Formats: sequence, C-alpha cells, structure tokens
Amino acid sequence: MKANILFFLFALAFSLTTNAQITKGNWLAGGNGNFVFSKAKSENSNGNVSTSKAFGFNLQPKIGYFPLDKFAVGLSLRLNHYNPSESNLSNWSSGIGPFLRYYFLPTDELVNVFSEVGYVFATDLKGSSFNSNSIGLKAGTVIFFTASVGLEVTLNYDYTKRNADSSKDLGNRFSLGIGFQVHLKKK
Repeated sequence: MKANILFFLFALAFSLTTNAQITKGNWLAGGNGNFVFSKAKSENSNGNVSTSKAFGFNLQPKIGYFPLDKFAVGLSLRLNHYNPSESNLSNWSSGIGPFLRYYFLPTDELVNVFSEVGYVFATDLKGSSFNSNSIGLKAGTVIFFTASVGLEVTLNYDYTKRNADSSKDLGNRFSLGIGFQVHLKKK
C-alpha cells in the first residue's frame, strides 16, 4: 500500500505541468492560518518589567496584485487569539496592513519558494484600550495544484509593540502556517 501511494505521488509530481499566475497584472486572494508561540516583555508605568509566554493562533486573509512578475503587493487582515501561560485570560484582536511578497523560482514551476514582509496595526476585540504594531517576516513554499490554486506552508516571525492602558509590551512571535492562495489570471 505504501508503495502504491509513493508511486502515485511521484507520478503526480512529474505529470502535472502548470504555469502559475504569479506574473504581471494578475491577482492573488486567499489566506493562512498559523499556530503561534510568543514571548513578550512588558513594562508598566512604574517601570516594572515582566516577561510572559503565550500560545495561540491567527487567521490572515489577504488580497494582492502583481505589478511585476513574481512580485506582489497587497493588503491583509488578521484575527489573533492568544492565551498567556500565566493566566486564564485570553486575548482576541483584529488588524489590517500591507504586505510585499516575492517568489524566487521561475513562474512556471510547480513548487515555488517565496518570502514576504508585512505590517499590521491591530486593536483589541474585547473593548479594552490597546493597540499593537507588528512587523512580520514570512518564508515558505507553495505547491501549485493547478495554474491558479496553491497550498502554502510557511515559517513566520513577528515583532510586535503593544500599547495598553498602563503598560507597553514588546513581543517576538514565531509561528508555523498553512493556507491556500488563489491566483487570478488577468483577462
């Protein structure tokens, strides 16, 4: 059975030909879901410093445009949920921001490698007064099932500065993500 599955995957990989729509004038739409581990350093108004760890996830739908071959610019939304390990309180936030993405391999490859940089401004969904600014880096691989649909696996890093009522947090977040992108061909 394992030999049949391996043979099928091998045959599929070499029989599929595709011309991914990562060329000038095309669009991408889709998103990723990430599982996140974060470590934050907080300083309150009295100057007391503490560190915390949290686990969570985020969902990030996005839309982008290719002004050049293999280079996309766009806008992403983000919904975050984190559970700090020191308490039972959870944190829900939403955000929006721009991104830049570049694909490294030729446009007709079935598997491609990309990197992405983005910025997200987020606010709390529970009504408390905090906001955050995040700069993110992402590297990943996309496997195109067709010329228009690809499955992505990414490794992500976010540096976040969060401003709350009485404290400021600086956080480093690492995450592993998976998602789909649909590349829309120009007419």
